[in-house]
Amino acid sequence: MRVLLAYLAVVLIWGTTPLAIQWSVEGVGAVFALSVRIAISLVLSYLWMRFQGLRMVFTAESMKIYFATVLGVFGAMMCVYWASRFIPSGLISVMFGLAPIVAGLFAWWLLQESFIRANKLLGACAGVVGLMVIFQDQMYLGPDGWKGMLGMLLSVTLYALSSVLIKRVGGGTPAVVVNTGGLLVTVPFFAMSWLASGQSWPDEIPLRAMAAIGYLAVFGSFAGFILFYYVLKRLPTGSVMLITLVTPVIALLLGSAVNGETPAVSAWAGAAVVLSGVLLYEWPAISQLVRKRVY
Repeated sequence: MRVLLAYLAVVLIWGTTPLAIQWSVEGVGAVFALSVRIAISLVLSYLWMRFQGLRMVFTAESMKIYFATVLGVFGAMMCVYWASRFIPSGLISVMFGLAPIVAGLFAWWLLQESFIRANKLLGACAGVVGLMVIFQDQMYLGPDGWKGMLGMLLSVTLYALSSVLIKRVGGGTPAVVVNTGGLLVTVPFFAMSWLASGQSWPDEIPLRAMAAIGYLAVFGSFAGFILFYYVLKRLPTGSVMLITLVTPVIALLLGSAVNGETPAVSAWAGAAVVLSGVLLYEWPAISQLVRKRVY
């Protein structure tokens, strides 16, 4: 039950992330917003770790874990923000829908997790098709669209590889320690990126941007990452990566309720296809659970 609640919490948190990111960069720029978000999250994660009576560990194994998180936090995030200059946000969501497939292949190779099964492959592909239906109006590519596609392929690969490596070497390391160490190693990369971008400290930070950065720091990178690492240690990697299929559907509902957006009928049809794909992917586990409840 704890794992299920943590999983649902990650889905809800990451489902609100796209809208929060959109608000967080208003008037301050993406690199600044990201750097401040990660720095605040590091402080919160460290304080929570100390509150639990835990300490940082700097062994060879722990450093492998921390640098594995750099791939997913810094590498994947920076690739997404770079790719967003060339392709629309809807296509970014579709590309991230490939994460269960990429992560499943990495997990099959590095963790010997079962992935090459019809229901998993079909379910993951159905999820990607559903995302394409949802964002069909944003599937166009401009002259430099290929750059965005390559950037997103790299982002998805880094994100999936990072998750698999953390699961492989994480062992019994508490999730909050993994998060704190990963953010600690990641912050200098963001700081250097901010300096390299030539951006200065903004003269004024809009209230909505400030609130969005705070939300992303507290929930997106602090609570969200800790819960993600907690779930990752306890579930197959491919199942965890299904979050990337479900969160665009949550974002669709949120945009409709909060941001005044009116999704087309095809968007709701695509959402149904995505959820059907998720059910197909997890069908053996679902059917087994149903049989246990019935008998």
